Amino acid sequence: MNKFVLVGGVLILLLLVNNTRYYNALETSMPKSAASALDGIQQAEAAGAEVSELIDRLNNAMDLLEQAETSDFRSCNSYDECIQSADKMFVDIANDAAMSKQQTENVKNEELASSVLYAIIVAFVISFLALSLYRLGKQYQMQRFLDMEIREK
Repeated sequence: MNKFVLVGGVLILLLLVNNTRYYNALETSMPKSAASALDGIQQAEAAGAEVSELIDRLNNAMDLLEQAETSDFRSCNSYDECIQSADKMFVDIANDAAMSKQQTENVKNEELASSVLYAIIVAFVISFLALSLYRLGKQYQMQRFLDMEIREK
């Protein structure tokens, strides 16, 4: 059990460190496009969209910013190239996040509309069956009444 607590603690710590990394970067020198990308991802996730691919791309763009800050150019050749590539990636991520959010909302709206349609159809069928059973019952009572023998005194 202690192993699970330790693993859970490490995972929570990693999550906090990762979130702190993005938060600190947003507060300092991160371009507005990066903040927009992160905000877009958060909104898409809140809408229920799958954002793991967007997060991977955000991490890649953050790596480009880190390369630019440390002058450790692995994926680009200069500071300006790293910043421009990262900025373009952030803009693309923000656009894709907005599109993903919209698609998820459209799917939810379609599901809601189909649920309402099914509910209306079910209500109609139940009403029709109830009315048919009522009429059938009345018809049975009428036939039973007509089939009764009349007794004379």
